[in-house]
Amino acid sequence: MFPDASVAGETIVAAMNFLAYVDALIIDLRQCLGGEPNPVALAISYLFDSEPVHLNSLYLRSDDRTQQFWTPAYVPGKRLVEIPVYLLISRATFSGRRNLPTI
Repeated sequence: MFPDASVAGETIVAAMNFLAYVDALIIDLRQCLGGEPNPVALAISYLFDSEPVHLNSLYLRSDDRTQQFWTPAYVPGKRLVEIPVYLLISRATFSGRRNLPTI
């Protein structure tokens, strides 16, 4: 699971900086049951350049508003824009599996 970025943010930044010079990245989401969108946006931001990209929007019925999630222009550390990224998913993967292409 992805807990809120206030809890997981430092760990995500440390992990992405640890991976800064890899030749490829394999992300195993086969048992990921979902989580909060803001830490996902932070982690994914390392895979895009500095131009903000709209990732998704969530409609919050209780507040009657839509919350957008974008990649930030700045992330602490090196971005991994030039490397191949592979996602492993399964039937247990929650949220994004319907929007991912299968290979």
